[in-house]
Amino acid sequence: MVSLFLLFLLSLVAVSGVTVSRLGVYASQSFVDDFIARNAAFAALDIALADISRFRPNHFSGQGAGGKYLVHSFDRNLQALSAWQSVNCLPINLTPEAAAESPCVMVETLDSTDFSAEAVYRVSAIGIGSAPQTHVVLQGWVYQYRQSNDEATLVTELRGFKVL
Repeated sequence: MVSLFLLFLLSLVAVSGVTVSRLGVYASQSFVDDFIARNAAFAALDIALADISRFRPNHFSGQGAGGKYLVHSFDRNLQALSAWQSVNCLPINLTPEAAAESPCVMVETLDSTDFSAEAVYRVSAIGIGSAPQTHVVLQGWVYQYRQSNDEATLVTELRGFKVL
């Protein structure tokens, strides 16, 4: 009777050990997937920010031609995945290793912006992990202005950044 009881206890310990081990594997896979998505979003945001000084007023439209949107206010919900279709994105030549899809970037500016004086951009990037369900959305706020003592110099500053 004692042997059967000890055998039962050993079996119970073995089953719980396997369960804990499996949960650890799932947690590590989730961490790696999130890491891949986050790195893809950061890389895409970095590429878009490097090109932002080349944007001109005629590049933006209400329909978002090439991922460049002219908006009335910065109030769109960009966490909804339906907004992140490849036709709505800025073309980014980047396919991260182990990612299910390439990242997507959208750049928005206000339609009341006077580009000759200053401009405000909201740059949003989404990165997809190795599983298509894993996505990370990053946003950066960019200000461009001309220095008062030198009208030829255009200053571009990243003044805000958040992970959605």
